[in-house]
Order: sequence, then C-alpha cells, then structure tokens
Amino acid sequence: MTTSLDHLKEKLPDHARDLRINLGVVSAEGTLTPRQRWGTALASALAARNAEVIRAVEGPIAHVQSAPPESISYRGSARGLQDVWIAVRASLREVLENVTLADLASGDLPEEVTKLAGSSDAWQQR
Repeated sequence: MTTSLDHLKEKLPDHARDLRINLGVVSAEGTLTPRQRWGTALASALAARNAEVIRAVEGPIAHVQSAPPESISYRGSARGLQDVWIAVRASLREVLENVTLADLASGDLPEEVTKLAGSSDAWQQR
C-alpha cells in the first residue's frame, strides 16, 4: 500500500501540495489502519481528478479476466463484448475524472453524475 501511496503523491498536481504532504504523514506504517490509509488514498485520488491516480491505488480501472479489455478477443455472437467492456471502462473514467473532493464536500456533484445516480435503476443491486 505504501508504494501505491508514494506513486499517488507523485501524481498529485502542484496545487495539491498540502494533500501531498498530508499523504506522506498518513502513509507511514502504524499511523492509520490499512482501511483508513485506503480511504485517504481514495479521497486523494478523487481530489486529484485523475484516473491514473486511482490506478495507482487499486490497479486498472476495468479489467476483464485480469486483462485489459482491448487485449481480449471474442468470437461469434460474443464479438460485441469487447466494446461493452471498453464502454464500461470509459464510463468509470467519466465519473472518476470529473468528481472532486470539493464536489463531494459541497454536495454539488457534476450533472452527469447526478443524472446517473438519479436513475431508480442505478439503485437496484444485481
């Protein structure tokens, strides 16, 4: 986890200098529980508005069978699955790259996110 947090700190923009310093403090082993460190890293990733930062925390945004979707080929009637998985990854990026910590704190989320979350179908677990 510390290596991921170090990578995360490197990817934070210059305007997030305080966040970079704070991450250095909380990433020290023993300061926080692993769950708290992960939560801090996730909040930082959102603040940085960068999918690359999120990848540093938990790996690729969307993998299928432990591989990037563009590396998997499908045949026959399943041929369209590759496009589906690539669209899933693009959708995750769209949300993750456009929500900031300030948006979360204010409760004023981007319109695209509000629209997605506002769908009653989005709240149905499947």
